Amino acid sequence: MASCVQFAMTEMARILLVEDECDLLDVLRDILTKVRHEVFCASGARDALVMYHAHQPDLVITDIFLPDESGLNLILELTRTSTVKVIAISGGGSDAGVDFLDCAEKFGAWRVLTKPLRRDQLLSAVDDACGGARPYPAATHRSA
Repeated sequence: MASCVQFAMTEMARILLVEDECDLLDVLRDILTKVRHEVFCASGARDALVMYHAHQPDLVITDIFLPDESGLNLILELTRTSTVKVIAISGGGSDAGVDFLDCAEKFGAWRVLTKPLRRDQLLSAVDDACGGARPYPAATHRSA
């Protein structure tokens, strides 16, 4: 699998986006494809693993709370069996004092982002994961 660090600033990364909220998935996919990244989408952890093995993305962006299995388990599986960088996203929250984004980092997430995401925040994290800043056009619509 190619590391996204090897990409020149003008080339796109292959990104697996895992999000069960259809509207947010569409917005995030649009943001990433408009700046020429190739995006594969999954709405759950099990589908994400199938997509990961089929497409070997350079980067995975996953929600923590998924309908079929925890995004934390997905992060653990991906980081245990590969070198892919994972960005975890969540609306925040905790259960019995457990901070899920903190857990995501401990499970191997390269970066964590809190919803609602801003376009510049998302693109900056993707750029950092892929090894360099790209000159993105200004946003023409509301951010995620």
